[in-house]
Amino acid sequence: MNITEWKICWGRIKKRYPKWQPTDVEVEDWCIALSVYDSDMVEDVSRFVRQQYTSQIPTIKWFILEIEKRLKKLREVTLDKNKIDPDAEWEEHQKAKEEVIKRLENTSIDELRAATVEVLKEFGHLITKPTSANPREWKPTLRAMVYIKLYGESENVT
Repeated sequence: MNITEWKICWGRIKKRYPKWQPTDVEVEDWCIALSVYDSDMVEDVSRFVRQQYTSQIPTIKWFILEIEKRLKKLREVTLDKNKIDPDAEWEEHQKAKEEVIKRLENTSIDELRAATVEVLKEFGHLITKPTSANPREWKPTLRAMVYIKLYGESENVT
């Protein structure tokens, strides 16, 4: 949060604890500890801490523990939303692979042969030579390199 947001948050925290008179060093500690967080989060936690603890003097620890607990929960929710379904990912991979194979199969034999020869001249020491003219039977690396030679980069070449 920026300095203006911090001053507003700090003022609201102080108003929740009117008997508390922190020293300048304590104020600095609070600023260092809490200004790294979102101002709305600090405000919500300030309200929560005031309701949960009866002490007239707050501690930084209460605030940080509650903020970190909330952030952990947010991260878990975000991770759950972003989880990749392995079956769906596999199906997508297979679909992309099939598209590449079909495009290579629909390429004229002369273009396919010329691209394959170029790839083998450059990378033959790294990849296995094809045993047939059918791209479906080729190793994935050879198939991908020939596809790129013919059609350029693609994010789903397999």
